[in-house]
Amino acid sequence: MKEKYIEFIKQFKENSLYENKSIDNDELFGIKEFLSEEYLNNNFYLDKNIFIKCKNELEKVLFKYNFLLNFYKEYENRLKNEIEKLDKEYFELDKVSSLGNKFFSMKLLKEYYNYIIPYDVVYKKNLIFTDESVIKSNETLEEINFTIKEEKNSVFIFFNKGLSNIQDIFINLYNEFTISIFGIKENGSFEKIVSNKNSSDKLFINTSSTLFKGIFITGIGNINGYIKELKIYEYTKGIIRKNGIIMYKLKDLEKLNKIFYGSNSGTKIYKLKTKEYNEFLKILNTDNFSSILNENKEIKKNIEYNLNGENDIFIVEIFNQNTNISDKLNFFGKVKNEN
Repeated sequence: MKEKYIEFIKQFKENSLYENKSIDNDELFGIKEFLSEEYLNNNFYLDKNIFIKCKNELEKVLFKYNFLLNFYKEYENRLKNEIEKLDKEYFELDKVSSLGNKFFSMKLLKEYYNYIIPYDVVYKKNLIFTDESVIKSNETLEEINFTIKEEKNSVFIFFNKGLSNIQDIFINLYNEFTISIFGIKENGSFEKIVSNKNSSDKLFINTSSTLFKGIFITGIGNINGYIKELKIYEYTKGIIRKNGIIMYKLKDLEKLNKIFYGSNSGTKIYKLKTKEYNEFLKILNTDNFSSILNENKEIKKNIEYNLNGENDIFIVEIFNQNTNISDKLNFFGKVKNEN
């Protein structure tokens, strides 16, 4: 390789026919000879050394080209490998390990917490979990399968089943963008769904009754490669926006003396004991929760509470009819005998 490099540098520096005697320096760009009287009368002769020189110069040019091509191919492969490694590392940290995400969130808090409280989701209704969020649904919600085609600064999504009555579009991007979403009609024309919305909203609701064969997403900035999660849903029986409910059973509380309920959503949360939880199950289908879920049971988010030895806790989270998306609740604690 060292010898090839030395030869490569030498050829670039030498006064060769290719480097300094290009035909673009000649009169008529090198075709003067072909307009001469001798050439037109078929009496034109060329020195064979000219052809030999041309052949040698072309070989040198080819060598230089292959050298540069191999260098850039090697560099491209190195970049691809590094990008794949970074993607895998980010995937492990951000998507695979929800516990890792919770740990990062816990360490960003002003107060010190050292325990991520485990829980069981013992009941949920009219809700769907994504990687980072919870979104409103109902019993008739169906996820649409699709294929993605990326264009410059935009993305086309085509539904595998063809025309669909879409309702919810959940899109989670690695960075924040201002985006617009259009439905693609059967004839290929566009119909606006949302325009100039911040991608941090994540959930976008289509209110049009038009059947679409896909959607088109564009934005301020290049969104290609930034889609982290995309889900599209349709309803088979029309629109029903009911209350959504999640119930959590917290675990391992006996080792803690402090608890923190972390969320930035507009949902309300309530704390129940086992007896109250069993009573609440009896009225779940009535949508009349006030007899149990009252102000005395409501818990404020992002505030620290003393447990005082309490270890029988069910948390009920309510999505009212106007709340369609929430981040996931985090439960953090402080282990006893630590400040």
